[in-house]
Amino acid sequence: MKKNKSFTLKERFRYWFDNRMTKGSLGLIRVLIIASVILAVLIAGLIILFGFNEEGEVASVFWDSIATVINAWMPSFEDGSPGYLILMSVTAIAGVLFT
Repeated sequence: MKKNKSFTLKERFRYWFDNRMTKGSLGLIRVLIIASVILAVLIAGLIILFGFNEEGEVASVFWDSIATVINAWMPSFEDGSPGYLILMSVTAIAGVLFT
């Protein structure tokens, strides 16, 4: 009688990632786009959740985080609260690594 092997999360991720990479450049670009959008949504959610946005508009915060991921804009001290500056700086650094 055979035992069914349960694959670990790491093994499943490696399999998924390898399958994406075998599709060539387009597969890599898709993974990077998905990672960038997830990062932007996560950072925008944290900014809204903790109330670091002074403008109060959800769309504006999301747009700022997307723009920061894409062009790695580093915020200055005039742009908002310290929490906002820290999260946008993390977004800019991650944007440099992802894009």
